[in-house]
Amino acid sequence: MYPYDSLKKTGRHWWGVIPLSIVIFCIALVCLIQLIAHVKLRSIPFQLLLWGLVCSVLVLLAWLVRKLYRHRVVYPLACVAAVLLSVGILGYAMFYSAFSWRPEHVVEKYGVRMVARVNSFLDMTVEYYPYRNILFYSAEQLGYEWYGNGGSDPIANGYQRQTWTFYDENGNIIDAGVVKSR
Repeated sequence: MYPYDSLKKTGRHWWGVIPLSIVIFCIALVCLIQLIAHVKLRSIPFQLLLWGLVCSVLVLLAWLVRKLYRHRVVYPLACVAAVLLSVGILGYAMFYSAFSWRPEHVVEKYGVRMVARVNSFLDMTVEYYPYRNILFYSAEQLGYEWYGNGGSDPIANGYQRQTWTFYDENGNIIDAGVVKSR
């Protein structure tokens, strides 16, 4: 028997646990990177990780139900419970995903490449962080803009900012202002 055959047999037996194990390893790795490097995960990688977790939990549920196939009394109850749990997990994940989404733009201001994170729930605000790479941005905020009331992306739609403050990498204010209303 070759080592590959043993791995193949183990994979067939534990196929429901493997995806969740991989996603949990990725989440732990991201948390460790964030802690050590003082960075935060950007929106799209966060959403991919969230939906990877949701899908791997659904695979685990399917695997658990499949394991109970031989039990005549428990199997139908497990199927109903798995369907209800799946609907609940998917509903919560869609709700959380919709409200945790923040559009991001990579911009250059004051000679620094930044990630502009838009929050437009009740007020339109944009927070600026140093750009690190496609997955992460730095945790230190370099700027803040307020655009007023609204519910859209002020950068994409070209709105005029009402107040703003920008800092250098040492925390000193390099630009601040307020637009006077008429």
